[in-house]
Amino acid sequence: MGRRRQKQAGLAALIAALVAIAAQFIPAGETSPTPRDQVSLPSQGEAEATLIRASDGDTLKVMIADLKESVRLIGIDAPESHPNERALRLSKKTGEPVKQIVIKGKRSAQFVASLLSEGDKLRLVYDRQKRDRFGRLLAYVYLPDGRMLQEVIIQEGYATPLTIAPNNRFRHTFEAEYVAAQRHKKGLWR
Repeated sequence: MGRRRQKQAGLAALIAALVAIAAQFIPAGETSPTPRDQVSLPSQGEAEATLIRASDGDTLKVMIADLKESVRLIGIDAPESHPNERALRLSKKTGEPVKQIVIKGKRSAQFVASLLSEGDKLRLVYDRQKRDRFGRLLAYVYLPDGRMLQEVIIQEGYATPLTIAPNNRFRHTFEAEYVAAQRHKKGLWR
């Protein structure tokens, strides 16, 4: 046998041995772990969640199928509620002091918290992309009374529209509601 074939045969034997060793650590009748998306998303397009808390003006903590998840509200952006790098970048871009941005962020977070109660049953509806680069679920969130949370937040003036493709199903609705909230000096636009 040539040197090259010996290396290939040795590599194949090593891989087979590693697979055999790994198989010993999976109990009989079980398979390898399920990817997180498949565990936390009971259906492809939507899920029922139980609210733990509103983290800020555009993020929630929920339980889905016994898993704790962060949910980023698709289509909106609320000001930062803590001084951080993002608040600093926004300050440089707009000229607004970080302190003022954080005050607005806290007002937005308080408004969102006022709409929700721990234990609320929420319906999450996914768009094309289900997770962001930070691992958060991306969803349109429906309140127990059937209203979409994002619409309420924008209508009352506590967030701006934020479209990140491919999740853009309600882009035009959110933009129109934002303009109306500003025109009527609602929420943060007072």
